[in-house]
Amino acid sequence: MSTQTKSNKSETFSVKEEKEVDNKEVIEKDKKEFKGVKKKEKEKIVSNIKENEDESDDENQIEELSSDSDYDWTPYSKRPEWKGVEPIPQNNNEPMICPIDYSREFKEIMEYFRFVLENNEISERTFELTFEVISYVPGHYSAWWYRRILIEKLNKDLMEEMEFLKKYVFGVQKNYQLWQHRKCIADRFNDGKYEKEFSKIALYKDAKNLHAWSYRIWSIQRFNLWDGELEFVERMLQIDYRNNSAWTYRKFIVTKAGEIEENLKLAINECTFALEKLAIAANNEAAWVYLKHWILKTNFEECQKIEKKVIEINKKKHHCFFPDEFLIFIYEKILKKENYLQKALQFAQLLKIKDPIRKKFWCYKIFCLKKLIN
Repeated sequence: MSTQTKSNKSETFSVKEEKEVDNKEVIEKDKKEFKGVKKKEKEKIVSNIKENEDESDDENQIEELSSDSDYDWTPYSKRPEWKGVEPIPQNNNEPMICPIDYSREFKEIMEYFRFVLENNEISERTFELTFEVISYVPGHYSAWWYRRILIEKLNKDLMEEMEFLKKYVFGVQKNYQLWQHRKCIADRFNDGKYEKEFSKIALYKDAKNLHAWSYRIWSIQRFNLWDGELEFVERMLQIDYRNNSAWTYRKFIVTKAGEIEENLKLAINECTFALEKLAIAANNEAAWVYLKHWILKTNFEECQKIEKKVIEINKKKHHCFFPDEFLIFIYEKILKKENYLQKALQFAQLLKIKDPIRKKFWCYKIFCLKKLIN
């Protein structure tokens, strides 16, 4: 998952001190931006996405619909462009134990939406109708699906749709349908120059948004946008080194989705990186899992060096059982010699007390270790 060009491949596999110094200001800036976005209200974020740009009617509409305040709404039956249309009501022939009390506006919107679906209508008014349906129900699959059909049939400007999604994402950023819609539009647009920024906006709003991380993975592969991604994920881990998603994404980047061989040099570098973060926060299971993966790619000598560093971490973090568990793991999987198995047995006996929730598991582990030793 190396993301650098051929001229700087060597830097991909090492995190140098001078590089960290150079990035210090960038990291601090990202931290402030990350915290700032967290505090901003939904309406302010939408209105300030583009600096020095007048708000369009669509932006005002999105802000209005995504807020809790009431807005002026004209019934479709009174709109001239929908004159003569006979809306299709919901089929309620069967008795309902607990009928849903829809609002008057929503009932009417859906009645007209059923009409356009029934008649396969392709028109500007239908395109605007999909927006109102989505505004009420952001996860409405049929509305997003029909909107994509209309974009193609009406030859709508894809750039405008991408800008619409960029503004709308703040209100419903954990809605799968929005991300799927963006994926389809970006794929048709066939240019990924806006996609990193799009996912970055969502991740700065919520750094653990799985939809945003998944979308970033897709866009990186689809448009070959590997350059700069290692630096990006390092900044995300600087902001929050407990971010499980960021650790997973780092694995994706450094192996380039499995294209880069997980060799000894890469493994040593990633083990060093994980240990640096664990020295700050030892009670971070994601980093320990990451370290477990890479230590299996090292050799006996490197494993011994890592063992010493983990023991040092363990001395400072007596309340945390992750270092003990990790040591048992390497003694069993890599070192394996009898004296190391004895050490593993001692740690397992300690964890039986230290980790009472999994006491039965550690009793079983003690039984297995004794069997191996004998």
